[in-house]
Amino acid sequence: MVRLAIFSVFGSAADDQILLVPPSTSAPASLLVFVPGGNVPNTQYVPLLKALQAEVQETTSLYVSVAACLKRLCIPFISNLPIGSALDAGVKASQAPAERVWVGGHSLGGVAA
Repeated sequence: MVRLAIFSVFGSAADDQILLVPPSTSAPASLLVFVPGGNVPNTQYVPLLKALQAEVQETTSLYVSVAACLKRLCIPFISNLPIGSALDAGVKASQAPAERVWVGGHSLGGVAA
C-alpha cells in the first residue's frame, strides 16, 4: 500500500505543453521557448510570462511556448523531445524567423534549455 501511495504522488506528475499567444499581433513575431524548473508545475510561470508579453507588446508580438517535461523534470539531454516539441509548436503558431526565437528557462530548466 505504501508503494502505491508513493507511485501516485511521484508517478503521475505531468503537465501539458502551454502555448501563450500574444495580446496583440501587430508587431513582428518573436518566440520564447520556456523550460520550467525541476518539480515546478509549468502553469506556475503563466502569470509572469503573460506579464512579459504585455511589457514587450509594442515592440514584438511575443509567443511563449512552455515545455512539459516528464515528471516535471527537464533534465538536460533527456528532455530534448519535450523541448523540441515546444519549439515546434511555437514556431508553427508564431511563424517567427530563427533570429527571433529564444530558448530559456528557470533553474534545472535553464540548464536543459
